[in-house]
Amino acid sequence: MSLASVESSVQDARPRFLYVIQTATEAHRFVSGDQDKLVSGELYTAVAVTHTSIRKVAAGEENEVVITIPRNLDAAIQLINGGQMPDTITATISKYHEGDGEVFQIFTGTVSGIGISGATLQIRAPSAIDDKLKVRLPILIAQRECSNTLGDEVCLVDVESAANKLETTIASHAGTTLVVASIGGHPDNWARNGKVVHENGEQRTVLEQIGTAFVIDYPFSTNTGNVAIYRGCDQTIETCSQAFNNVANFAGHPHLPLENPGAPTWWNTY
Repeated sequence: MSLASVESSVQDARPRFLYVIQTATEAHRFVSGDQDKLVSGELYTAVAVTHTSIRKVAAGEENEVVITIPRNLDAAIQLINGGQMPDTITATISKYHEGDGEVFQIFTGTVSGIGISGATLQIRAPSAIDDKLKVRLPILIAQRECSNTLGDEVCLVDVESAANKLETTIASHAGTTLVVASIGGHPDNWARNGKVVHENGEQRTVLEQIGTAFVIDYPFSTNTGNVAIYRGCDQTIETCSQAFNNVANFAGHPHLPLENPGAPTWWNTY
């Protein structure tokens, strides 16, 4: 008779549950029912032992099983141990068929706590499988644009070179509009995403640059003085190649698809 047939048969199944409570030094074996059982050469003692249901749970929930045994058992006394629970205890539950002697494990877990309730001892154990699945998996964030900052220890572009830095003076400054005396022949938006550093140490990000006129993210505290203008980068592979000849240090994934190839065809219509 197959396992499925025995499992579903009222007459032939007669299932019993086998319990193993394992400490570092000893294994306590119990069987539900009124008769001791010798299974695979191991003796299981018949006691009034029960356990809560073993079930599938939703993501985020914990599948904890509580095994209850009489408090007056020698094994229970050892587990209580005067309030000092042994360091590591594992609990295993198997189903045993009287009809064919078939045994299969249905639960295993590391005991997280022991409690006394009247004349019983309750042994609490979350599922070992659930416990393993609580591991935080590493996440790789991939994007088309470079994740470096221009000139950092990965990018390695020399931002202090004459090609990437221009020193000039403020011609006028009102609010977030800044006009400098010279842009050194550089094209429009050469400095966009770059920065302007005042001689007093203040630093501003360049949002837009047309000729010698700049839009910066925040006004300087002064309308005069010398400034250093640093070239900007839009983090694209094209700029990395054409402006800086630095593709070897590009830290983006330029060939990532713009649309999810695994999504249904209707997905990208929303």
